Amino acid sequence: MKFLWKDPLEWLFPDTLCSLKRGMGNVCIDVPRGGCASVAAVILDVPAGEKITLSCDDEQCRIFEMLDVCVNRNTAEVSFAAREGNPKSRSVVRDAPFREFDVLKNCSGSAAASGNGNAFYIMRHAGYDEMPGEKNITLTVCAGKQVVKKNFSVNVSRVKLPEVGVNSAVMTNWFNIEHFGFPRKLKLWSHEFWQALGENARLMYHMRQNTMFVPLEHFFQYDKESGHYTLDSRLLKQYIDAFTSCGMYWIESGHLGKRDGSWFTTEFKVLLSDNPVRSRAGAADIAQMAGLLRNFIEENNLKERWIQHVADEPIACNADCYRIFCGIVRKYLPGITIMDALSDLDIAGAVDIWCPQAQVYQREQKAFEATRRQGDKVWIYTCCHPGGPWLNRLSDGELLRPLLLGWGCGINGIDGFLHWGWNQFRHYTRGDLPEIQDPFEDLAPLQHDTAINFLPPGDTHIVYPSEDGKVWSSLRLEAQREGMEDWELIRMLKAKSPEKCAEITGKVFKTFKNFAKTPGKVRAARRELLKALE
Repeated sequence: MKFLWKDPLEWLFPDTLCSLKRGMGNVCIDVPRGGCASVAAVILDVPAGEKITLSCDDEQCRIFEMLDVCVNRNTAEVSFAAREGNPKSRSVVRDAPFREFDVLKNCSGSAAASGNGNAFYIMRHAGYDEMPGEKNITLTVCAGKQVVKKNFSVNVSRVKLPEVGVNSAVMTNWFNIEHFGFPRKLKLWSHEFWQALGENARLMYHMRQNTMFVPLEHFFQYDKESGHYTLDSRLLKQYIDAFTSCGMYWIESGHLGKRDGSWFTTEFKVLLSDNPVRSRAGAADIAQMAGLLRNFIEENNLKERWIQHVADEPIACNADCYRIFCGIVRKYLPGITIMDALSDLDIAGAVDIWCPQAQVYQREQKAFEATRRQGDKVWIYTCCHPGGPWLNRLSDGELLRPLLLGWGCGINGIDGFLHWGWNQFRHYTRGDLPEIQDPFEDLAPLQHDTAINFLPPGDTHIVYPSEDGKVWSSLRLEAQREGMEDWELIRMLKAKSPEKCAEITGKVFKTFKNFAKTPGKVRAARRELLKALE
């Protein structure tokens, strides 16, 4: 049996695992209290089918088996996945198709040998009240009659992260509640559904997500004959309480409207009724929904926690309609924060929280910072944009990219981060397509039935479903979780010593497309951040 330590911020590929010659030497991982340290282990030369068991002499350690997935298309240079007329990014780690390890399966410390090498992820949580200092840990690996013992250490800093919640950096992943428990089709609001919701919410909390998304179409009902809306307040309260009990604080209320057909439409439609926003009926619909939400918010004392979406990604051709939409919402939801993913600076005054794509923020940074001086907040988001050299959390870019999103947010004082793809597996109705995207074998699926674009690999999801309906983490998720921890360290050091913070972070991050490409540089800078804060 051959054993290698590897840095979990570097991709591993099944077809090159057996050819790995060198691993890390002495492994010592720096971590703040409240954070997680991690290391990867590669085990080779074990006959196929033989049982491999791993255990640590530290009860705070958890062990996951890495499973591989298919990156079937590359990201394009600008956006979406590469296809004819949309050239491949020059910054990918490999040309598609290829397989890589991304899934982290809860394996309870045992797995069957593949015959071509196995990879494992060892995570060690540092408690908020843990005594600082170096923790020496022994990993024992058994395969047949072979036993290997390997040592690593975790250096727990005196620095303590803020607990996830109202005072932590703001992050949201949009999710599809109908995919909780996937591939099982759970009945919404059943006992099994609430269990699956809790499991997903706890993993979000582990990632330092502190914001719950509320898909309003599941809580409002609309009667077409009467034009009357009702809100299931009891169910909505239960939903919010379920996420709150798992550590979430901010309530991100879903969109009250949507596009009228084409992306370039000039009109938005109201949720459920489909009445045009700029119609008498549409205005009445918005007034009803906003009024019901206002009553719910006031009855449950949620005003300080509530963030309201109006319509997703308005652009120049529908900006006038979007402004009217926001105005009606403000009339019936006074004092509630309005936020949407939008990058058009000419929509100034409509929202309280701007959320441009990362590359748009970088290009228009001075203008967005001017809106902040006027009292607005600025988040950023990534999705099928940006491609190429930009930071995103896609499957064919360096694993440092999802981590460094947190560095970029912290350095630039960004107020929050949004991504649409927690578990947004694509559905199709065309006969020549599967009913639903395979999250393991189709990481870059067709955008929708009538689309010509494919989504870039990994855009739709950062978690994976197990066969029994559980939810598995991923290397990309854990990388971004590390970046969220670093975001907190950067915020803390900026408050203590802005000059020292800039000196350290400048070694790793320049812009959202100019950043360090090796884990060693990031880990050294994190060590400096922790030292400067102690």
